[in-house]
Amino acid sequence: MDEQRTRRQGAEFKTENGEEAVRKRDRDLSPSEIEEKSFRILEGLLGDFQAPAPEREVMKRVAHATTDVEWAKTFRFSPNAVQAGIEAVRRGAPVVTDVEMVSAGVRRSAAEARRFRNAQDGNETLCFLNDPDVAEEAKRSGTTRARLAMRKALPYLDGAIVAIGNAPTALFEVCDLIRRGECRPALVVGVPIGFVGAAESHDELASLDCEWITASGPKGGSPVAAAVVNAIIRLALKDALPAPEKGGRRGFTTGSCAAAAAKAATTLLVTGEAPCSAELRLPSGGAVLRIPVEACELSPSGARCSVRKDAGDDPDVTDGMLVVAEVALSEEPGITISGGRGIGRVTRKGLPLPPGEWAINPTPRTMIRDALETLLPPEKGLSVTISAPEGEERAAKTWNPRLGIEGGISILGTTGIVEPKSTAAYLASIDLYISAALAFDSPRPGTIFLVPGYVGEKTLEERYAVPRELIVRTGDHFGHALKKSVELGARRLHLFGHVGKWAKVAAGLFNTHCDYGDARLETLAACAGACGATPEQIRELLALPLAEEAVPLIERWGLSKTFDVLAERMHRRCALYAVSRASLVEPQRKSAETRATPSGNTVAFGVAVLSLKGEILGSFPSLSLKEGSSWEDLPSSV
Repeated sequence: MDEQRTRRQGAEFKTENGEEAVRKRDRDLSPSEIEEKSFRILEGLLGDFQAPAPEREVMKRVAHATTDVEWAKTFRFSPNAVQAGIEAVRRGAPVVTDVEMVSAGVRRSAAEARRFRNAQDGNETLCFLNDPDVAEEAKRSGTTRARLAMRKALPYLDGAIVAIGNAPTALFEVCDLIRRGECRPALVVGVPIGFVGAAESHDELASLDCEWITASGPKGGSPVAAAVVNAIIRLALKDALPAPEKGGRRGFTTGSCAAAAAKAATTLLVTGEAPCSAELRLPSGGAVLRIPVEACELSPSGARCSVRKDAGDDPDVTDGMLVVAEVALSEEPGITISGGRGIGRVTRKGLPLPPGEWAINPTPRTMIRDALETLLPPEKGLSVTISAPEGEERAAKTWNPRLGIEGGISILGTTGIVEPKSTAAYLASIDLYISAALAFDSPRPGTIFLVPGYVGEKTLEERYAVPRELIVRTGDHFGHALKKSVELGARRLHLFGHVGKWAKVAAGLFNTHCDYGDARLETLAACAGACGATPEQIRELLALPLAEEAVPLIERWGLSKTFDVLAERMHRRCALYAVSRASLVEPQRKSAETRATPSGNTVAFGVAVLSLKGEILGSFPSLSLKEGSSWEDLPSSV
């Protein structure tokens, strides 16, 4: 056993391999790196644990303070507890604590909340435990100082956040005051610790008709109470964006994260003060965005701050990711911006940045420069490096690889704000993919493949080996993608999609979302009728719930030519639509072949109608390729 222990002890300080190297690296991590890694571990430990997002955030902070994830999961919340705390912070309510340790733990965040409100007062931290009159009365009456301190705090309790992390008697006193109707706090955070009375005080708080957060069992403590209040203050600052018109919660872009982190790091570097948040003026002007800062640290070479991305209610792959800015003084005037770990590099043309440049888009670069301009020391410059520790991993879930952005994420954003499920953002991404596809070094320049979704993409990649860089997913916004492709100079558009989607387009519905109409079965029935379907067969098609169900019927009736007719009809629609959005019906006796698009080029189209399995049901022009033919041989016509 001694020999094994000796080997283990020696292994801890061995060189750079395996688990031993990990231990050595952890010893050398900076404060912000430690926090970043801690929260990555916490997310993994919480896993799929189900809790509303605000409550989960509180649990994460508690777990971070205690290293006890399972206990944090047992935290209890009244129905509106977190929101009540957020509202109290925003209106400047004080935080009343049972001991100075809780006050000390929240004082910095409370001061930041005051700055957020642009107020000279409010958001105070109050603790009366060490007041001389409290100590004297405790001696005289034999009552605990914690209980008496809560009685003295009575004038401040209405609408306050009460945070108790040490003394069960303090929580019992607050419960008594609430039960008697003498006060109504906005929120009571009750997590005193101990073998005597702690668990009972937690349960008593949970029985009251007020907003509360408490723990299960006797565990708790001052760091826990402070962690809960700090989490609520962070949420109050983070959620301060106005709600969009259609509902949902807005967030902020990676560009805003980078600018906020850079401003915080520069503030720390120049003033020596570590800010809890950073204010940014949005690119559109006028509105000011305040973003919480996760961690700050000074180093011999400069300063480093991090901001955690919050995408609001938008399903953004970068949501929750840390964006880090390192800032150093430079003898060169001006502000230089570069990327670091987790930030991608542009490798191809067609993007807003030239090949070889870090994938930090123009608007975020402008936001960073604008945020730092007033902080520049006289006759000095600033060197800013943006990084994202999880960037490379997260980028694998985006389209960056096919856009030619390698090694990490892009720092994006044109407005600074993330709108929940924003159509404008989705259309902008389609435009970017089209631009990149047209700039791709292709043996057939000007060729793009538009697909509404996975079925078309899979068929093109597996059957025809089409480079992924040439395939653009349009979702329901097929018409927009078609017009943008033509506008940017496309000369050949191959359109591969499911029969249901293409039936809508053949009917003139260029946004295929159900909100814009549905003519799938009517279109298929008309095409089948043109191919000889009987009235009974047409009625049977019209009675179906799904276009896919029409496929076996049409094939069984020997009417497979229906799908070629559908493809030809869609081909004609697209040729007309490419000329003008208004031209959804054929002009008088003027064929599509003789009309040029607004960009002056003639565009050829190839249409393929697919089943859900990716089988080609019909096409126009006819897809009669021999086995082993290349995608370059796919037919198209004007």
